[in-house]
Order: sequence, then structure tokens, then C-alpha cells
Amino acid sequence: DATGAPPPIPGDQPEAGPSKAPTAATEPYSQTEEGWDHRHPFNFQDSVAHVLVGNYFNFRGRARRREFWWFVLFTLMVSLVASLLGDAVNGIVTLALILPSLGVTARRLHDIGKSGWWQLVGLIPLIGLILMIYWTIQKSDPGPNEYGPV
Repeated sequence: DATGAPPPIPGDQPEAGPSKAPTAATEPYSQTEEGWDHRHPFNFQDSVAHVLVGNYFNFRGRARRREFWWFVLFTLMVSLVASLLGDAVNGIVTLALILPSLGVTARRLHDIGKSGWWQLVGLIPLIGLILMIYWTIQKSDPGPNEYGPV
């Protein structure tokens, strides 16, 4: 080539044809290395809404790592504010968040191929907490498993 540029590396060339990239107007969630697509919440707001609005009392299906951990962050922030406002407010918030927290944890365990009942291990002091953190940070099972599609 006359410009002196190195030849292109095979596989670095964009494929011919229409772009398959999602647009914000048509597909609100992005594709990531975990295989997320438009059916899975991706950011903080979408994850919290998905758990609280769409899956408040849902113990079936799967929850990806990001959905789970964004909801954990939301729960911690709301609980902190509620505790500053008093015991009564804190109690109400705790009661309101217990079912969606159990549901998203069960779905997170489903995503790695475990029964949602395994979250009872979290009741074991220290060891249970460590084991639950270990399980919830695991990568999702690739492809469908007995609890549903990715």
C-alpha cells in the first residue's frame, strides 16, 4: 500500500452488511462479555426496577450478577437512609425489601445452577456469608440450565 500502513489483521475487519449493534431506542440493554441482551437489566436503575416492579415475588428464572449486585447496592443504600430516619421506617423498609431480596437471591443461585434453597446456608454465621458471597460472584452458567435460558 502506498501509505505505508501495515496490512489489516484477519478478523479485525468489520463484517459487511447492516450493523447489529443495539440502539437505545430499540434495545435498552447492552451486550457484554457475559452474554447480556435486551432481556436482562444492565444498569442500576433498570436492575432495581426489574427486581421491584417485574419480579417482586418471583423465585423462578435467573438473575445475572449485575442485576443481583445492583439490587444489593440499592438495598444497602435504602437501608442506610431508613436507619437514619428511625426504627419504624427501618422496619417498614426491611419488610418491604425482604421478598424481592429473597427472590433475586434465589434467581442468582439459579443462574449458577443451584437451587434457591441454598440461600439458607447464609443463616450459618460467617461461613454461610462467605459461601453466599462466593456463589453470587460466580459467572453465570453459559447457555440454558434447568432454571431457564440465559
